[in-house]
Amino acid sequence: MTTKTVTIKRLIIIPIIILFTYSSWAHELDISNVQTSRKGKQVTVSFNLESPRGVDANREITYVPVLRSQAGTDSLKLPAGTIAGRNRYYTLLRNRATADNLTLAGKGMKLSYENTIDYQPWMEHSTLNVRLEEKGCCGKPAQSSEKLLATLDYTPRKFQPVYQYMRPVPDPDEDRVKSRSLSGKAYIDFRVNRTDIDPTYSDNSRELASIDRTIDSVKLDRDITIDSIHIRGYASPEGSYSNNSRLAKGRTASLVAYVEKLHSFPHGIIHSSYEPEDWEGLARALETMTFDNKRQVMELVTDSRLAPDTREAKFRETYPQTYAAVREMIYPKLRHSDYRIHYRVRSFNNPSEIVDIAKNAPTKLSYNEICAASESFEQGSKDYATLWENAARLFPESTVAKVNAANCAMADGRLFVAHSLLEEADPESPEVIYAKGNLAALQGDRDKARELFTRAARMQVSDAPEALRRLNELPDWD
Repeated sequence: MTTKTVTIKRLIIIPIIILFTYSSWAHELDISNVQTSRKGKQVTVSFNLESPRGVDANREITYVPVLRSQAGTDSLKLPAGTIAGRNRYYTLLRNRATADNLTLAGKGMKLSYENTIDYQPWMEHSTLNVRLEEKGCCGKPAQSSEKLLATLDYTPRKFQPVYQYMRPVPDPDEDRVKSRSLSGKAYIDFRVNRTDIDPTYSDNSRELASIDRTIDSVKLDRDITIDSIHIRGYASPEGSYSNNSRLAKGRTASLVAYVEKLHSFPHGIIHSSYEPEDWEGLARALETMTFDNKRQVMELVTDSRLAPDTREAKFRETYPQTYAAVREMIYPKLRHSDYRIHYRVRSFNNPSEIVDIAKNAPTKLSYNEICAASESFEQGSKDYATLWENAARLFPESTVAKVNAANCAMADGRLFVAHSLLEEADPESPEVIYAKGNLAALQGDRDKARELFTRAARMQVSDAPEALRRLNELPDWD
């Protein structure tokens, strides 16, 4: 523990004026103007003592301030002082190495006490007491008493933000038809120079099952109508272009026939195309690799001026080691079938239904549907938060979605989520600046919060001046 006397310019003060009457010395000592204050990690205690009629010449009164935890498990004695009558004063003065905290109690004596100590957590809820010890002639103990001077309450008082939710405005340019698409990639293995699908060959059963699950995920959904499915088959550059063209075309047709037979789509739903040799896929794969002569190889495989067979032969003959590795590692991945399902989602009007969809299948919703549904729920409520947090992900360009979702996250104590949302929002938006002020205040960065609230106030954000006032009224120890 360290003790010192300091002068503090800005204090949160708990003033308590107490006038005590003590039995045998009631005419001798009064205590008043008790104050306790905390600033940061220090607590200052002060009070006044008066002796209207003085103290008997042969008597002394020692006062000992004591801080005690409310639970009674911790305590701390502050430096004591002694007020003495004339005879005792000079006796004590002769016998002491120092005269600190020794006061001659003449008639009308007034004394100010102040001491600063280091704050300890148990002082958050504690009491300030004073123990008075009276001694008579020759320093013989007469009587003592301890009295309550003040109750200390340093419970943290955190900033309580007022969230300014933005009222959503429907997007007039949003297409009322909710068109969506779902894509996938399958690696169906075919026997050498064959175009028919063998479900038992290699990993075909797993690849076909993946296609089936993707199609069923939309086909079996009552909210969805499939408009079209497009399948595009690819072959690798290995071999002649004419044979690869035959293989890509035939293998694509086989996959179309498989899908049509298994899923019973009406005629005209499935469309197909094919790419005899996937040179673009080869270039993308090579770009991610490190190998000798990479620049020259990349220039060769992307040179569309060369006929495909010429390009492939030159690659094989000029860079045989690289070609051998590519043929083994990359070519098999270039024999694939890409598929994309285009579909429409029906419209939703019931707010409760929209909340359920936002939880389970948010991509079915439009921005305007979320806007309309949010009006039915209390701002900051669980359902309101569900809608706007999904909107922030689905429509990342929306400032309304980012601000409302961030406010909900802050109210729920998820400050990191709120930070991420606001960092992605329009930095010049007054609502974003105000929301960032709330976040800074909750994180304990008061200087940053003041700067943001001040900016927001200049931009006419209605709640900003009040937020700034409440922030400045917080005690220094929070």
